[in-house]
Amino acid sequence: MHEKSFPDFLIQSRITTFATSLLFLMYTGGCAVTSNPDDNGGEIIATPDASWCSFSISSDGRWLQYEGDVSPLTDRDSRNASNQRETYLVDLETGENFFAGPDPTVKQRIEQGIGPDGLGCFSPDNQTLYLTIADWNNKTESGQNSNRIENRNSPQVGISTPSRSRARFYYRVDLNSRPLVIQVSDDRNCAERPDPVKPNIRVEQPSDKRIEIYANEGRQLATHRPRGLTSSRIGIWDLDSNQWKSEYSLSPDGSRLAYRISETGMIGFSAPTRGYMLNLNPNENPGPDFLGASVYGMAWDPAGNFYACTSHSKHHRAIAKWTF
Repeated sequence: MHEKSFPDFLIQSRITTFATSLLFLMYTGGCAVTSNPDDNGGEIIATPDASWCSFSISSDGRWLQYEGDVSPLTDRDSRNASNQRETYLVDLETGENFFAGPDPTVKQRIEQGIGPDGLGCFSPDNQTLYLTIADWNNKTESGQNSNRIENRNSPQVGISTPSRSRARFYYRVDLNSRPLVIQVSDDRNCAERPDPVKPNIRVEQPSDKRIEIYANEGRQLATHRPRGLTSSRIGIWDLDSNQWKSEYSLSPDGSRLAYRISETGMIGFSAPTRGYMLNLNPNENPGPDFLGASVYGMAWDPAGNFYACTSHSKHHRAIAKWTF
């Protein structure tokens, strides 16, 4: 009896096929899953260059501001480099994207490592965007509290300790000017943001492979199981935890709820956080609608339009808008 032999190229081909299949399983299991929001009802309004995605919306719903990559003017090896990011704004009325460029003074500040961070706050009248940065390399003398920030390890917020405080530098962008320019500011005047509203739902997880969501009166709204081919567990933050504010996002009128669910693969990889949207109206189909495989920030504008930053196969990151 003779052993059956296979040509080397056939063995190599099968090894390659197996490796490709394994990578596919890992991919669909959640370690690098990407889905496009424009395939799930979303309209792409911006494609950030940053490695992560942060954005904010003005209280009148006119502007969406997001951060870009590290400024090319900064020394990437400096301590503050990761905090000095480019600033972009979207006019949500026209859809125009704007880059807020630094004026000559701010350019010098960036080169010194004390330029503005990428994500700021809007003024109460929504006419100005304020940016800031803390210089953690240099201590300040005792004195003006308006130009101070507490040390990260300081036990009390709002009390300046000369030996532990750091200088804070302010910047502003006049949203009525064109082009948009970042300038030095003496201080900042940020509008107060309302606290997120906790949704009136009940979340149960009878096992690590099943999540159930119910309305307050007991109506079942959604059931979730692992979506990835190799996912072994799914998880959702409890509404009694401090983390719920970043994991649930209720519409202004309380009729819709966006939320995120994480998955973990069998081989230990943590999956992206998938986003879903529930319709809470009692006489309508609750859904849920799938938003994306990797959903990061979530927010609503006053008109009830939903925004989320998600992964994208072409753009890497995308901020999308959903209208309901």
